[in-house]
Amino acid sequence: MKVRKLKTRIAAFGLAVLMGASTLSSANAFAAEQTGSEQQTEVQAVTSQKDTSVTADDITKAVSDDTFAVETSMEGIHYDTEKEEVTLVNIKDENGGEYHSDKAGTYIATYMVVPKD
Repeated sequence: MKVRKLKTRIAAFGLAVLMGASTLSSANAFAAEQTGSEQQTEVQAVTSQKDTSVTADDITKAVSDDTFAVETSMEGIHYDTEKEEVTLVNIKDENGGEYHSDKAGTYIATYMVVPKD
């Protein structure tokens, strides 16, 4: 009887070790690599749009300025309204944190420029 229990425990231990070891081998995961053709297409799209230019100036506003709304203001952005459309994408503080309209600080606004057809 003792020999049978010993064999059962050894078999259970062996299976437990096998199951644990099999999960360790598949723990490595890798991100998919980008192919060169995707990067080449992206470069071609950017170079074909070089004839238009949009520039933005840094602006400084006081927190007490009630008329300024960063979500809708295009102050400091110079572009041709007939050729391009500019929309706000996001606003982050200089450390990458969220934008708070009631908190003074340096914020970085990201805009998307889309050519009109």
